Amino acid sequence: MKNEVVGARYGIPPFRFLLPPGWVQLPASEETATALLGRSREVFKRANRPDLDAELSRLTREAFSRMRRAKVFAVYLQQGVTEDELVPMTMSASVLEGRQGASLDDEVASAFRDRGAEFLDENRAIVRWSGESTPDGELRGVTARTIDYVIAVPGMRRRTAVIIQTTIVHAGESPLPEDVLEGLSVLSDSMIGTFTWLSGATP
Repeated sequence: MKNEVVGARYGIPPFRFLLPPGWVQLPASEETATALLGRSREVFKRANRPDLDAELSRLTREAFSRMRRAKVFAVYLQQGVTEDELVPMTMSASVLEGRQGASLDDEVASAFRDRGAEFLDENRAIVRWSGESTPDGELRGVTARTIDYVIAVPGMRRRTAVIIQTTIVHAGESPLPEDVLEGLSVLSDSMIGTFTWLSGATP
């Protein structure tokens, strides 16, 4: 899967990583928000939680507004798959910039120190960490595992990076079995492990 257009407005050079069959890249737009809502509704329907639908719609619209402000430029999700193939996982790509043009080294060091970050593989080009969140209020009962991957943009002296965030949602009173959750985490790592800058430059 190639990303050559949607990140260009933020000065992100083209990159690609492999997506499994049925996965697509979409811009962070209202149309994508609608697609995500439809996908999430299927998850909540199977979990017998139709009460979450209206609140989820509001939160998703607000989230996409925040995403645009946070320079999220792409979303990755499944499309055109059967219900049996659908998994509660999405990914997004955004831009991270150092404060006032400074290096991101301190922020990455903080992630290693405070968030349990580690390098994805022996190439040490991708920094990875994960966490769990359980919202209160109307979304009580929904749990999400987030996995963040930070990749320095070539030629920017570690002042600019792409963050790809994976979100894996558990819905209702029957969360995903641990082996399924771990399997999706491994799938996410495998996808990001194929990340390549098409320019061939070195960060």
